[in-house]
Amino acid sequence: MTESTIIDRIRQKEDLEQLVDHIIDNPGEIKVLVNAIETLKGNLRYAAEKLIRLTSEREPALLYPHFDFFVSLLDSENSFLKWGAIITLSNLASVDEEDKFSRIFDKYYSYVRGPNVVSASNVVGNSWKIALAKPELSDAIVEKVLALETAEFVHKDEPSPECRRVVAGNAIESFGKFFDVIRDKERVIAFVERQFDSPRAAVSKRAAKFLKIYSNRPLS
Repeated sequence: MTESTIIDRIRQKEDLEQLVDHIIDNPGEIKVLVNAIETLKGNLRYAAEKLIRLTSEREPALLYPHFDFFVSLLDSENSFLKWGAIITLSNLASVDEEDKFSRIFDKYYSYVRGPNVVSASNVVGNSWKIALAKPELSDAIVEKVLALETAEFVHKDEPSPECRRVVAGNAIESFGKFFDVIRDKERVIAFVERQFDSPRAAVSKRAAKFLKIYSNRPLS
């Protein structure tokens, strides 16, 4: 298949899962998609990124040779490409035989401190994948995620405590998925307890569910 053909198939809005199947069967197409992200504009570019992201969820090893490319997207001025790279890199942690993730650990988790709520939410919400793939990093991940409590998020050029609550809700969900590999469980439970009375109902509900499963202390 030539580059123009796969781009045409994207343009014709073929089913993404079918295109992912094709990419998995023809991994040479990944280079075409990487090139599309670098050179194309608009919807075609975003569709190419989404195909790569979906492929990384199913067959991360196929994307691992392009790890450094996704790292470069963390500095992209295009927020959508940055957010996609955050997710793709979390998927690649499971096949990171060269331990590349450790070298970008601080950079990856710098987004937890704001100011963008979506960047922080994507990092926090996908941290469970990294922790399960690399349990030796689980405590360091907890440390980085809990920094959200002092993070400064901005919405419409104004400080936004509500954005912090959104990220906290994602943190609770993520902690629940790798709680078994966390050593300092009490620290995480204490964090979740602080969210129990959150003004954001969805966060309070997640906290109550988490504490019911993982804490023996009665809820007040």
